[in-house]
Amino acid sequence: MSNMDARIATRQTGMINEQGELNLWDNAAVAENGVSNEVFLGNYPHFSIAIEAFADEGNTTEQDITVNFEVSPDGEHWFFCSELTQRLPQGGDSKKHIFETMGARYARLVRDDEDGTGIAYINAFMQAKP
Repeated sequence: MSNMDARIATRQTGMINEQGELNLWDNAAVAENGVSNEVFLGNYPHFSIAIEAFADEGNTTEQDITVNFEVSPDGEHWFFCSELTQRLPQGGDSKKHIFETMGARYARLVRDDEDGTGIAYINAFMQAKP
């Protein structure tokens, strides 16, 4: 779905990602420092993020990862958000689900492992509402 299609759908439903598809990572093979899709939040400050990581594509073996949360006012200039990052998987976790409120227009995740664990298969989504 293009950013324009997402904006139109959001105006019609009053919620971003109402259907709940995996809009950040969809069982993606994510290397260290891999970046998720970006989500346009517009004026929808209340959101939740669910994330889970596995060592295999079949999602049978959980894998601990570290994930950073980044925000942007324009989809081009990205900024690290330490407070939200602390609530996401941080080395000893493979799954998290958080709820938050913030004012950024765009959000994304960045895998930030430095332990040489290689590829992680990650499922992650973000939903938001006014």
